[in-house]
Amino acid sequence: FIDTLATGRHGEQILAELEVTEESNLAGHTIEECFRTCPSATILGLQKPTGAVQVGPRPKTVLELGDRLMVMGDEAELEAIGGPGPPPERAKEATPERA
Repeated sequence: FIDTLATGRHGEQILAELEVTEESNLAGHTIEECFRTCPSATILGLQKPTGAVQVGPRPKTVLELGDRLMVMGDEAELEAIGGPGPPPERAKEATPERA
């Protein structure tokens, strides 16, 4: 079961660990804000840089640099969230309007 989830075979969801880095731009945002556009995601746990672990963290939890999230969800959606730039719903706000 875990192998299938981890590899994403047969269109299954994957189990992934996402780290909050400066490049991800997730720091300072709540879990709810970061995962709003990822309906498949289930946040299983959060590990702080201190080693403290929260099982099933609340949606209003603010992410900090160095946090690690254990997430189950669609691979493409998770890659979009964990990649560079602001969370998807914030991308439009972060892009200046062109005249």
